[in-house]
Amino acid sequence: MRITHGNTVLRSLAEEDLEVVRNWRNNELVNKHLLNREHISQEAQLEWFRTTETDNCLYLIIEENNQSVGLIYASQINVKNRSFCGNIMMGHQLERDSWASVKAILLLCDLMIARCNFKLVYSVVNKNNKPALAMNRRLGFIPYKETDSLSYESCKLENHYRKTERIREVLLGSNKTLITLSGKGKGLLFLSPLIMDNH
Repeated sequence: MRITHGNTVLRSLAEEDLEVVRNWRNNELVNKHLLNREHISQEAQLEWFRTTETDNCLYLIIEENNQSVGLIYASQINVKNRSFCGNIMMGHQLERDSWASVKAILLLCDLMIARCNFKLVYSVVNKNNKPALAMNRRLGFIPYKETDSLSYESCKLENHYRKTERIREVLLGSNKTLITLSGKGKGLLFLSPLIMDNH
């Protein structure tokens, strides 16, 4: 599967991406914000990759200007309830301080919400990850539960599009859905025929 908008591409995670994702995951600057902070070995990464080949998750590499810069995913996909848990990991230093992550989130939401008729997205964020918490507020997320270290947040379709209207105009050139979807990604076959232009 491939989602394209300008210089930003979201494409299906492949086995050849695993080492770069593992290096991002083990990088101290990235790791300190993750829910699971254990060092990941090559074997553990491959074992994890095999668990992503299910119908209830979708992992996509983020490319900006033909360079892999991060990983975005929808997990715990519930077709019946039209909900999913979304998260993102930016691995490339330059992109952690750019708008690439926001563009990727908008494109994933366009796919899952606008194209597949999902109504609710959840996110779990470490409270020490202040940039992610601030971004979630701009994207329409509202905390519904907190622990000492985690914030559990949700965002409804209508709130997301209302909160991101101006951001969409600036980053995507329109406040409307603007994605080009190509390829029959194995991770989305279960959603057919909800995807309108999966070819």
